[in-house]
Amino acid sequence: EKALELLEAMRRENLSPSRVVYTSLISVCGRTNHMDLAVRVFREMVSRNVSIDAVACNSLLGACARRGWGKLSTRIFRFMLETGIQPDRNTYAQLIYSQAAHGQNERAQMFFDMMVEDGYSPNRSHYNGLIKAYNYGGDFAKATELFEEMKAHHIEPDNSTYQALLRQKLSISLDDRAKREPPETPLEVRDLMRAFREATEEEGVALTGTTPNGGSRSLSPLASSPAFARVMEEEEEEEEEEREEKGEHAPIGDASLELHQRRRAPLRQSP
Repeated sequence: EKALELLEAMRRENLSPSRVVYTSLISVCGRTNHMDLAVRVFREMVSRNVSIDAVACNSLLGACARRGWGKLSTRIFRFMLETGIQPDRNTYAQLIYSQAAHGQNERAQMFFDMMVEDGYSPNRSHYNGLIKAYNYGGDFAKATELFEEMKAHHIEPDNSTYQALLRQKLSISLDDRAKREPPETPLEVRDLMRAFREATEEEGVALTGTTPNGGSRSLSPLASSPAFARVMEEEEEEEEEEREEKGEHAPIGDASLELHQRRRAPLRQSP
């Protein structure tokens, strides 16, 4: 709450918080597990047309990685791609770790591959996250293969690497299905995903490829990745099922309907 109080105090003094201020507040809220406040600060950042960069998005992604919120991190990454914000190495590391907590090795591998396609060489952090994802997913052979691969690339394992490998011994007795299937998305995460979507869509940012003031942004070529498009399509279907279970309906206004259709359509590259 003090983060929001600081923003209010700056407004009373007719001061406009900079991107650095907003990003710092998002980071603090995320590190202290106040993701609801982090998203609120991000929402204000969008509404006030403050330029958003990878650092601001990485602050949100870092909080997702600590909590293992893979779906929310995927939603944030989609926002980055559709608004032309270039991911960096830290972006991909946080995405991989967000998927690792529940053994979502296929999605973790997808982000790893997208990173390489984006021109970045994997480092120790990326390998550690991917090893963790495969271990938690029960594919111990692949985890061991990645361990040998990172050494072949002259990337020295560290304590985190060995801790991830040791979890093989701790996980063998678990039921395979329990290891491979993540738990139902907590209500808290669903609310945060809805809040994040509203924060970006209401300003016409996330899915239209435009800035809040109507300027154009370039759609990242990675947005046309078939694998990522399938992931987002699956999550959109899950959201639709949740709305149907709650008796909610899609927006019916002309503008809202167009936005809803955009959300349901697979990602594609702009001409």
